[in-house]
Amino acid sequence: METVGEWVWLADNIKIAEEYTVGYWKGLRDKLPVDENPDNQDWDEALKIFETRVNTRFINPIVEISKMDPDAGKGEGFSVVALQCILIEFFEAFYEGRTFILKRGTLNADESRTKYNRSDEMFKNFLTEHEPFSAFFCTHDKNNGDLSCNLISYYTFYNNFRCGLLHEAATKGSSIIRIEKNDKDGNPLDPEHKILIEKCGNKIILYRTPFQKALEQYLKNYKSELMSSGDRKEKFKNKMDELCQIPNP
Repeated sequence: METVGEWVWLADNIKIAEEYTVGYWKGLRDKLPVDENPDNQDWDEALKIFETRVNTRFINPIVEISKMDPDAGKGEGFSVVALQCILIEFFEAFYEGRTFILKRGTLNADESRTKYNRSDEMFKNFLTEHEPFSAFFCTHDKNNGDLSCNLISYYTFYNNFRCGLLHEAATKGSSIIRIEKNDKDGNPLDPEHKILIEKCGNKIILYRTPFQKALEQYLKNYKSELMSSGDRKEKFKNKMDELCQIPNP
């Protein structure tokens, strides 16, 4: 490692996604135009790095955990949803080109352009602004939101699932995790896996298999949007630089 000002510059041989290294990204980044042209082989390669990291570190482990006992549901869903929550924040951070910092209070305008210090903000943006999640979540910032609203408060998800699992290794409140929506005999009621989460009496039920499929669909949507957006490309490059701990010019 090399120290550059307040940065610790990672060595070129540090792997960021399977065999892709910091040095590989450094050699690729300067060839990436920030434009709206969707056809560029170098950007295809940049996306391959991103997708490889997502697949090998998160999606593939989720798939393997889900294979453990797909019919019994003995609690492995806690690990699955914990990884899904990590992915949500990771996806939104790349979408916005921002990196988490430990700082109390409100960030100034310059800081907030590339930084954030509240994870709940990222969950709010992701769940309420991206399909198919936005069809299930609202922006109410109180737990369970407005009871007259048919949607789930993003804050309920953040507090009861994300914070519960990552801080206490348990869901909070009346929130539970199920594999998918079935009847009492185990027959599927949502064979196309369209229902991600729902209110059922005083319970909030998260269906982890449809939720996973939605995350994978988001990844496809993001790749398509990125390739035709100069703004997304710039944010992607900035975020990847932060991930590789490459100081800004």
